[in-house]
Amino acid sequence: MTKKYRMYILSSKSDPEYIKVGKTNNVHRVPHLSRMNYGNKQDWEEIHSLHTSNDVEAYALESMVSSKLTKLGYKLPKVYWNDTWDKKRIESGKLIGATELFRAPIEVVKSVANEAEKVFLSFIDEANNPFYFGKKCTDDPFEHLGKSHATEMAV
Repeated sequence: MTKKYRMYILSSKSDPEYIKVGKTNNVHRVPHLSRMNYGNKQDWEEIHSLHTSNDVEAYALESMVSSKLTKLGYKLPKVYWNDTWDKKRIESGKLIGATELFRAPIEVVKSVANEAEKVFLSFIDEANNPFYFGKKCTDDPFEHLGKSHATEMAV
C-alpha cells in the first residue's frame, strides 16, 4: 500500500527559523503554499516529513510536534497575510490567518519531530505495543507494568 498522507515541516529559505508544521496528501502542497504567500513567505522548503497510512495518523503526528514546540515556547501568535493565489480574496482584500507557525532553530524542530515519530511509531506498532487492543482477551494489556492489572484491582 502506498502511503500518500504525510506530516511535514517547512522552513522559509530567507528566514530558516520560520517554521510551518502541517499534514497533507497533496504532493504539490509546498509549491502552493509558496505561491499563495503563506505566512507572508514565498520561499517555503520542506525540511522534514513522515509518510503515514492515513489522514488520522498524519494529524496525530502534526499535533504531537506542534504541541511540543508550543510547550517549548516556539509558537507564534496568529499570522495574517494577503493571499497572492486566490483572486477572490485578493479582490476582497480579505486576509488569511495561520496558527501553525513557529520560530525555532531547525535543529530543535528536527529533534522534536524525530522524538514524536519514535513515540508515534512505537505506539502504532501492533506487534510490540502493550496497549494494542487486538490482543486476545486472555492477554493482560498491563503486563508491561510488572503485575497484573486484575491482581492490582483486587488488592
